[in-house]
Formats: sequence, structure tokens, C-alpha cells
Amino acid sequence: MPSQHAQPLDLFTVFSENLPHVWQRDCGSLRPSHVLYTIMTMAVTMTQSYRQTLDHLQRTVGERLGWIEAPCPSSLCESRRKLTPQQCKEAFTVIRSKATVMTTIPKVRYKNYRLLAVDMTTLGLPPYKAVSDEFKSPKDSKKRSAKAPQATLTVLWDIGTNTPVDWRLEACYSSERFAAYDMIEQLEKCDLILADRGYPSRKMFLDIDKRGAKYLIRMPLGKAGGFREVREFSLDSQKWDSEILLHDNRLRKGDPTIRVRLIKHRLPTGEIAVFAANLLSVTDHPAAALCALYCHRWDLETAFREMKVWHGLENFNARFADGIHQEVSALMIFMVLTAELEHQSRIFHAVAMKEMPAGVVEEPVIRFNRRLIAECVGSLLIAAASGAKAVEVEYIRCMKTIWRFRQKKRPGRKFQRVAKSANSKWKRTTYNTKGKAKKLAE
Repeated sequence: MPSQHAQPLDLFTVFSENLPHVWQRDCGSLRPSHVLYTIMTMAVTMTQSYRQTLDHLQRTVGERLGWIEAPCPSSLCESRRKLTPQQCKEAFTVIRSKATVMTTIPKVRYKNYRLLAVDMTTLGLPPYKAVSDEFKSPKDSKKRSAKAPQATLTVLWDIGTNTPVDWRLEACYSSERFAAYDMIEQLEKCDLILADRGYPSRKMFLDIDKRGAKYLIRMPLGKAGGFREVREFSLDSQKWDSEILLHDNRLRKGDPTIRVRLIKHRLPTGEIAVFAANLLSVTDHPAAALCALYCHRWDLETAFREMKVWHGLENFNARFADGIHQEVSALMIFMVLTAELEHQSRIFHAVAMKEMPAGVVEEPVIRFNRRLIAECVGSLLIAAASGAKAVEVEYIRCMKTIWRFRQKKRPGRKFQRVAKSANSKWKRTTYNTKGKAKKLAE
């Protein structure tokens, strides 16, 4: 029998007792919390019909929602128009704060840091005028617009809990670096952020240092968007781990004041990769450990794949801009619930942590099937509508099923980089041109 602190998170209880008062107001048969729950169901099950979704919820959880009959699709459509993106973000924050089990056994552990990653993905959107006006469409080299709009989704991801912390959903061609500037304001002294070559800049280094946080960022080596000091370091065959000083402005006026540690690493392909970090102690933070730690940034890429391929992130039902925000927020809430159950599974089965070859990074020795866990979340939410006894029975069944399909942890990438967007052929031609990328980076 699981311990009390490992009980599953009851989404209904969170909605009824913890969300702000605005979520509890009566608006016919559909409260705002009901609307968000319905949107989450549509997003995860990739159902394209309001009627099908409402009928399914009425059969499974209708008694808990107070539905004698399923609401009309027109009622859901009208209620969605009243739900703002900011309210959805607030609901996500509350629900994430209640999912406390996932912080007890991290998916990845490096000393006492909270490991974060930031990255951007492109989302294909439905070709409705209101959506296109808000997010815009990409253009090719001849300035021809794509038939469907696109959006950029930049996510700040907690690697240890495997959950989103924050995100920015913006128009096509928006800067992922500027979106990251907004989100790093949340960093604290115990945070360590991992980022790829699209993010390093003097401003980012200064902002992270100002907050007492740490960073480990791969540096670009080209002339456009790169650092002269980093290029010189990469070409020096005698230097593999050095500490340098950078100027705090791209004109390199005055004395350099930004202290950065550069680490050179040869990839299996033979290519040289350079990482910048403000983890200056070679003894406390060996270069091999930091290079191994950086590989866990790939967990965010894997999460993007899960959201797009398994949960239909790009299969939007909304025909207006706020509806796109609603569906992204609903899926982010579902990712939190999935992570909560995954961590409960580790506690239930007493999964041990093991040091990786670098000797510093720790991971669980067992890997669970994430798609199966997502299915179990759905079954637990349905069971929650029938009371605590039904939840207890379903919880034990889920724990046994998840353990049955466990796998041993294997290092390395698990999925290839595959373009999922229908508009992937439409390249960026108006953003990184004529030295603009270099100016932003410097």
C-alpha cells in the first residue's frame, strides 16, 4: 500500500479548493475550471469535436462536474471566449505548486542545483484569420507567405522534475533569446540553466550572474552571432579548460569584467564543441561532468516530441488567438500531472539513484514508459470522480502496470531530430540576416 504522501494528485480537488474565486463562479453548466479541464481532455486525446469531448466527460466524470446532461458545444465555445491566457497561466502555477511529490526524487541530480533548460520549438497553427493576424505566417526567400500561420513556443523546463516552469507563446519569427530574457528573471541561487547555441549573449551572462544562478551554455563558433574570444579559444590546440574575461558590451570598451569558464569538448563526430559556464571551480565541477550534464538538455527536446506526437500539441481546435494559448496551457498542466505520477512511481517502487560515468551526475536506474504513464493519468482522473476508494484501486493497478513495462536506463539520445511541422520548408529569412544575429548576441 503506498504511503499517504504518494497519493495521486486529484485535479478536481485542486480546482474546487485551491484555484482563485474566479474559477468557481457559476456560468451555467460550465465553470471556468470545467472549461480548462475540457480543453485539456481535447488536447491530450486529440479529439476534434466539442460534442464528442463533452459526451465523453459526461459519461466518465459528469457526476463530479455536476452535469446531468452534457453541455452544448455552443456553451463551451462561448465560455472559452471568457477565459484569458493569464488565467490559464495562474491555474498552471497553482496546480504545479500542489504537485509536490515530483521534487522528492529528481529525474536527474547534479549536486544541489535545480536543473533547468530553455529552448524553442515552432508550432503549426490552424489557418484561421484571427489566428493568422495574431501569430503571422512564415515567408520564403521570395517573400511568399505560407498558407498557415506559425507560432514560436519558448519553454523553461525543469529537468529534475521533467515539467515546464514557464513558457512564452509568441508570433512567428519572435526571438527565442528575448523570450528567455523574460523567464530568467525567475532564476534563484540554486538554479543551473542549460541552453544551446541560440542563447549566449553578454546580457544573459550578466543577468544570470546578477541573480546568483549558474549557467552551462554551448557557444556558437561562427563569425555571425559568435564571440571572438570563444573562436580564438576553439582554435588553440593547447587549451581545453580555461577561464577568460569578457567585456560587458559588444564594442569591447573598458576593462573586461565578465568572468567565464570555457570548456572544449570533442564530439563523437569529430566536431569541437565549446561550453561557457560560471561554475569556475575545476575541482568541484570537472569538465567531464559538465559535458555529461549538458546532454540532459536533450530532455526538453524529448518533451517537445511527446507533446507534438503523443498529445497533439499542433492539433489545435481553437479558431482565435486566446484559444491557442488555452490549449498550450492545458497541455502544460497535463505534463505536470504526468511528471507527478512518474515520480510517485519511483517512490512506490523504491527506485534507486545511480551515479553516471562522470561520477557527479545521478539518475534513476529504472526508466518508466512515459506514454503509459500519460494513459494512467487519464484513468486516475476518471477514477477520482467516483471517490477515494476508486482512486486507491486504480492507483495500485497503475503502479503495477507501469512497473511491468519498466526499462533499464540507457545513455544517449533516444530519438532522431525530425521536423514535425507541415511548414518546415519555410525557412527563417527575415530574422538572422545582415548581421542582426551578431548584434543580438553581442
